[in-house]
Amino acid sequence: MAKARIIQNSFNAGEISPLMFGRLDFPRYQNGVETLENWFLQTQGGVTRRWGTQYIADAKVQSSAVRLIPFEFSSEVFCLIELGHLYIRIHRINPSAAAVDVSTSLTLYSASEIFEVQYAQSADVIYLTHGSHPVRKLSRLLPDSSSWSIKDVVFTPGPSYEKEQYPAVTLAPAAISGSGVKFRAGDNYFLAGDVDKVIQIGDSRAVIQSVVAGEIEITADILDAWTSSYIVAGLGTISGAGVGITTSVNHGLTAANVGDAVVSTSGATSGQIRVIASVTGLNTLNVDAAFSADPAGASWNRGVHMAAVAWSLSGSPSSVITSDKVGPVNAIATLTLGTAGWRNVDATQGWDVSDVGKYVKAMGGLLRISAWTSTTVVTAEILRPLSSAPTTAPYESLAGTWTLEEDAWSASAGYPAAVNFFEQRLWFAGTTSKVQTIWGSAIADYENFAAGTYAIDSVEYTVSTNDLSPIRWLSSARVLLIGASGREFRASGGAGAISPTNIDIRVETSYGSPKRRPVQIGHTTIFVQRAGRKVRELEYSFESDNYKGTDLTVVAPHISEGGISELSYSPEPYSIMYAIRGDGQILALTYEKAQEVFGWGRWITDGSFESVAVLPPIPGSDEYQIYVIVSRTIGGATVRYIEKFHSSMHTDCGVYGTMAPGTVVTGLAHLNGETVTMKGDGALFPAAVVAAGQVAFPSNITTYDVGLPYVSTLVTHKPEITTQAGGTVQGKPKKWNSLYVRVLDTVGLEVNGTQLGTRDPADLLGAACAPETGDLRADVMGIDSDARITIVQNLPFPATVLAIIGELAVGD
Repeated sequence: MAKARIIQNSFNAGEISPLMFGRLDFPRYQNGVETLENWFLQTQGGVTRRWGTQYIADAKVQSSAVRLIPFEFSSEVFCLIELGHLYIRIHRINPSAAAVDVSTSLTLYSASEIFEVQYAQSADVIYLTHGSHPVRKLSRLLPDSSSWSIKDVVFTPGPSYEKEQYPAVTLAPAAISGSGVKFRAGDNYFLAGDVDKVIQIGDSRAVIQSVVAGEIEITADILDAWTSSYIVAGLGTISGAGVGITTSVNHGLTAANVGDAVVSTSGATSGQIRVIASVTGLNTLNVDAAFSADPAGASWNRGVHMAAVAWSLSGSPSSVITSDKVGPVNAIATLTLGTAGWRNVDATQGWDVSDVGKYVKAMGGLLRISAWTSTTVVTAEILRPLSSAPTTAPYESLAGTWTLEEDAWSASAGYPAAVNFFEQRLWFAGTTSKVQTIWGSAIADYENFAAGTYAIDSVEYTVSTNDLSPIRWLSSARVLLIGASGREFRASGGAGAISPTNIDIRVETSYGSPKRRPVQIGHTTIFVQRAGRKVRELEYSFESDNYKGTDLTVVAPHISEGGISELSYSPEPYSIMYAIRGDGQILALTYEKAQEVFGWGRWITDGSFESVAVLPPIPGSDEYQIYVIVSRTIGGATVRYIEKFHSSMHTDCGVYGTMAPGTVVTGLAHLNGETVTMKGDGALFPAAVVAAGQVAFPSNITTYDVGLPYVSTLVTHKPEITTQAGGTVQGKPKKWNSLYVRVLDTVGLEVNGTQLGTRDPADLLGAACAPETGDLRADVMGIDSDARITIVQNLPFPATVLAIIGELAVGD
């Protein structure tokens, strides 16, 4: 038999997908394993058993999902936000104190919404967003974190937009695509100020280029074509020197065609368009105005009309407006219309009671209507002085040059889904009505979205793409990264900061995201791809001068089966990103970009992990605090607990501490009726059943770790060696002549079913075993074709595996 001495001294490629089991030549295969459950992957190459979890508290509501959100005010003050079905609770972690319920009359987030909530924190305030709720701010009111409030943010002002109008006139096209296409309305409607406004019906859109015939006809460039049904070839030819038109054959029209257009397509009147006012006979009709000359046998098309109020126009009011004041800020001005009519077709439609709270942008200023007097008079608070108003009264703005605007964020328009801070602005994005728009606050004034052209004014920008790609998240890096449903963008100010007049947004990658908040590790943003399976790093590449979205699951696509609901990151001690998988496992990605290390492992427990949040170390400690929500079945009932990974524990959902010499450990009411693992003074004792919230050790102890057991498992790949005969040894019979596991500070391991010796003959029963460091011999018997090594730690003790070393014999 051929023999070879082999060593696997690195496991930090983590679990490798079964799809890769044939790629023995792949470098990461050599550093990977088939199974890695309940281990920390170390950057240096070894694996360390994951910590156990300490029971902290019951979730307020046990029957539905709960999420944890970190809140860090300073290096010494931090809390944990428990976000559950229609409630918020604050756990005061440091300084430690009783949990605080946040009282509110607001309808908070349902269990189905909590994992879509995104957040951004500034000092004592954390802003919360969800597309179905107003932007809210959760505020810490007292230094001891004992008092909190949550309120809908009252922006001063918020972003606004000019809501499209639905005109009460028909509109007919002369063509379904192209530039300079004529449209004609059923009555006077259009104004010179309508140039650059958008006409839309369904998915069809056109931008007005000119108003060419009084107020009834326009030319427009069509952006998205009308369907072919809007243009019908006319029967016969047309003639007529006045409004009466005669067709050479039966035109086939009825009263239902009133509002359609007659479009001359030949002769001296070619291209002219008139609206059918009435159908007077089988081959006669009247139009709204005579052609410039008798068509005299011209061919024609019929432009099918869009019904009144079926099409929209983003337009400005048609009346002159006068203000009696131009400033200062907070002054109350009287706004008077020259006529009550927004449009000439409806002279009675002016100011309305419903306009209170809306905004007027006029003469370079911004006003918010505070009271309604009549259809021509309202009063309004000046939010921004009218900087371009005439120097003397009357302070007048012409028809079509001012706008009446509504809140961009509302129940009807939707609320922002994403939030983050960048360049001293608070950014929002992703409403249901403006899915590709981002808004940035005024600089250092996070609740002020007053529009303007100064560098400190708020910013609004709508990203243009070939298809709609709703924005899902924002991430602050060297630029503002924008994740949407179908692609990723970056926003910057070029050589300077972003401002209202200086913003550059470009597509970087096209992977897309679900409604999941990303995490940032250094300068890298890590996000879940659209289907919820792949995890990508979005990182700037100097070589290509753009961002790249590397797939971090490419060698382990199995790892995210079931989808990912949440990400969190702990920089120390092992630089790990945590992901909650759909089946309740934690995916632990050791990520150290500078060392080119990334590897996945899985953490499992007797229950399901539902949420994870990381807080910084308590002063005096070097351990980041990893909190989880765990759903467990205790006594036949489903419960949800807040638990914390504890470096000194090796049981789950347990209690840990010191006490005066004694046998009874209390504080276990949350595990009543459960069989628990018992470790006292570092020694393993027989398992016990919790009764009345306590257990009893058979002898006195002073330290204890009591909780549910968990198992750490590592399974290697099938080994490959080079033999004198060459070729592969895969499929050949193999036997380990010798096998050693190199460990560090380890107590008790099982290798291929054999327990390694952990007790010295001099050790007393009931006393702790000294941790071992060095090479432990494992007696592995038998011959098979796999020669896998399975390492298990099923005792409540620490374990670190640095390498597996052995002599492998291979038969023919």
